[in-house]
Amino acid sequence: MAGRLAPASDHLHGPHHAAGDDTPRPTCCGLCAKAKSPVRPDLLDALGVADIGITVGAVCVYHAFVPLAVGPCKASGIPVAAVSTGFPAGLNPLPQRIEEIKASVAAGAGDATV
Repeated sequence: MAGRLAPASDHLHGPHHAAGDDTPRPTCCGLCAKAKSPVRPDLLDALGVADIGITVGAVCVYHAFVPLAVGPCKASGIPVAAVSTGFPAGLNPLPQRIEEIKASVAAGAGDATV
């Protein structure tokens, strides 16, 4: 159960996602670095769970920043998910939402939040 805690959490969106701010290159790289080691080793040791292999499910970034996140995440095998289709309101016209999902996947996203 504890090993599945991090994949179920939403901490990798970070404050930029919550505030609706743009996600610049350093933040994308930072999210990928955090995803590789989502919990500090000293905390895992203190909790006695250093050997359970906590991982994340994906790094989620806005559609426009998928190419920035794919490179840093690729070597670790961590997939990139895209926040697409005018998320969170989804008020973009349906054809535009469909094209944005296609573009996110073409840019390397393995998933899209719609």
